[in-house]
Amino acid sequence: MIAATLTALVLAGAAGAPTLPVSATAGCTAAPTRAALVGGAWACTITAAERVALPGDAVTVAAGSYPQARITASGTETAPIVVTAVPGTVTVDAGPSGGNGLGISGVSDVQISGLDITGGSAQAVWVNASQRISLSSFTVSGSAVHGVQVNNSQNIAITSSTITANQSTGIMETGSDSGDVYTDDIVSHNGTGGPQYLGSGIEVGGTGTRIVGCTITDNGVSKLYEHGVYVAAVADGWSITGSTISGSSGADVKAAGSNGTISTSTLGPSRLGVYASGVGVTLSQVQIRGSFRDGLVVAHGSTLLSQSVVSNDAVGYGKQARAALVYGGGRLHVTASTLLLRGVPVKPTRIP
Repeated sequence: MIAATLTALVLAGAAGAPTLPVSATAGCTAAPTRAALVGGAWACTITAAERVALPGDAVTVAAGSYPQARITASGTETAPIVVTAVPGTVTVDAGPSGGNGLGISGVSDVQISGLDITGGSAQAVWVNASQRISLSSFTVSGSAVHGVQVNNSQNIAITSSTITANQSTGIMETGSDSGDVYTDDIVSHNGTGGPQYLGSGIEVGGTGTRIVGCTITDNGVSKLYEHGVYVAAVADGWSITGSTISGSSGADVKAAGSNGTISTSTLGPSRLGVYASGVGVTLSQVQIRGSFRDGLVVAHGSTLLSQSVVSNDAVGYGKQARAALVYGGGRLHVTASTLLLRGVPVKPTRIP
């Protein structure tokens, strides 16, 4: 059985790439050499196999439960290290006091797919000072703090993954991040515990972050400080495209960062639809539909609402509800868009 499983893993590796198999079964090697793994041995842990990998190698992980994994070897742009597991069969369990489930620090050009990361007293997945890291077909849950934290890193991609039921933020950017892309992910039911302010679905803090085709639902518990997507004031050049966001405790999107775009997206019932305070925020072909205190709030900066619909049913909010509110130094420009309050066309409300 072991031989058959490892043979299947070898065949699953990239064509022509040396394959380094991992299997937590009898006969595995705790600290193998690369030569031993290429020659037919198998490592007991993901950490042990990846640390001896060279650019272009394929680390293949058999079904099973594994301890915390550490990624310490780098590939190159043309020859990344590829770590592959069959989704739903490989669990990395950090346990209740085990720190990070998956730690990636100071490396580049590694592609990892198919892992279920759970537990941990720190972030389930920690990406630090790294470049061109791809995480796909992941499930990340049960962290005592953030599900995934990206820190001082560039061009991090999270694709077709589920980030759910983490005590703090689902995906958190901090530091000098740039070029991160989150595509076709499900980010839900995060921010159910931990400190206030840190329970949004995704917190954007970098430059050029893109959220594409994601479903972001039921995140946060604070009505003021936790949101579906929180774009921090330090963020610049961000975009949300083709995504669905709803059920947020605060706003579906709090857009404090500058030069950002929300386009071809649907925002559903939450306390607020969009709260915009950044400079140069654009909403294009956006549907904000459902019951909100306010469908759109512009508090500072300039916001363009183009070819969009803000339809606030306002159930449960009484006379306080508005389709669009502009106050302070905010400016709202409306083109080819419709504002509805309980089905009746209205104009934006401005207060001092």
